[in-house]
Amino acid sequence: MPRFWEGRSIRFWIMVGMVVTMTPVMLSAVGGFILQKKVVLGSLKDSTHLYSERIMPIEHIRDRLWDTVVPIDRWLVDGDPSHMETYKSLSADIGDSFTYLQNNMEADSALAANIARAEEDWRQAAVLIEGIDTDRSAMLSSPELAPRMKATHEALHNATEHLSAARQIIDERLEKAHFSAITASERSALIASLAFISILLSILLISSYLAKSLTGLIDGARKVAQGDRRHRIERKGPPEFRMIADEFNLMFAQIQKSEEALTELALRDSMTHLLNRRAYDQKLGRFIAKTQRLDEEGALIFIDIDHFKWVNDTHGHTMGDEVLGAITQIIASQLREYDNFFRIGGEEFAILVENTPFDKACELAERLRAAVAHHPILLKDGTIIHVTISLGVAKATGSSTGASLSEAADKSLYHAKEHGRNQVSVIDETGMHDLAKKRYEGHPVDYDEWIADAS
Repeated sequence: MPRFWEGRSIRFWIMVGMVVTMTPVMLSAVGGFILQKKVVLGSLKDSTHLYSERIMPIEHIRDRLWDTVVPIDRWLVDGDPSHMETYKSLSADIGDSFTYLQNNMEADSALAANIARAEEDWRQAAVLIEGIDTDRSAMLSSPELAPRMKATHEALHNATEHLSAARQIIDERLEKAHFSAITASERSALIASLAFISILLSILLISSYLAKSLTGLIDGARKVAQGDRRHRIERKGPPEFRMIADEFNLMFAQIQKSEEALTELALRDSMTHLLNRRAYDQKLGRFIAKTQRLDEEGALIFIDIDHFKWVNDTHGHTMGDEVLGAITQIIASQLREYDNFFRIGGEEFAILVENTPFDKACELAERLRAAVAHHPILLKDGTIIHVTISLGVAKATGSSTGASLSEAADKSLYHAKEHGRNQVSVIDETGMHDLAKKRYEGHPVDYDEWIADAS
């Protein structure tokens, strides 16, 4: 029997109250209505206030704190002053948000203390960042840069932790308010059960109305929590319930938007963890625009593994995947950190070589060819495979487009494969050329020298 009564809904208790009602008491009916009005709706109003005046500002600050690191890192890399302007805008926004929070919770000592600590940590991080902003050239060569950036990250982490502590306090209050609302609703059902038979129908309508509205809110939140991000709560019930439904729907929309943005950022190949074809299409356009805007030299390299079908047919697709992974590592080890390396097909790869003379890009392609050719691949079953690659290099010019540059690199790759494989073909303003296999044949690849020259 006890289990039978556990977990029953508000509507169930309202129905039980009506069944056991024998003596109408107007006072108990009024008391039940007041309890619903003051406690349940009051708790829901408090929850809405906490969400709009506490949770949203705190989450806004947490998002902005780590956003400030990005323009600083970019400024250290390229020295573009617009990154510092971005940082200053974010810093001002964070400062205003902290001021807003402090002004709205002066009487709330528990929250105010955590917010104050978070603001103090943020101010410490801002001071460290301002120290970096003084002289970029001196700072890049200074041994203090790494410790300063580490201290900045630690300060931002501490600020985030204090904000999380404040958020936890608010979540506990929301849970308490929710519990109070549910408890008050159950008690109101018990009080309503004592009402006079002549007003039972009215009480039934009101109680069912409120219970249905509450159930809609709870069920809506549960569906979203289970993964249905497109679900929206129906706007019905008293104005307070409609307002809460609007706030929840706004939050659901923001969650959906954030997840769609994260999905859009899924630009990695699942097997090699290289940038994938979608990333290639995006970055190629930016590469062309940057090259033309800054009048820089650059090149596109297409790579294809020679006779890869034979590897799959002879050793199986699992071993073929091992070969792909090994070649990926060999090539990646020869590239600079800012060279973009993509897997654009089964055994096809691409490299965007930015801000590099074309002859150096061709030399890079030949070094990659030699590195793969001189590196036997040991498979997990003990088999040793010698694999070669063919490469096509296309020069980015002022008239290049993403399509024309890709087509040129593809043609030069096709030329390399048609003329014997394990070689590099290049295409520039003068036409197609086969790059001679230079002194790297038979010698270890010393790529450090090329990196120094290109830098």
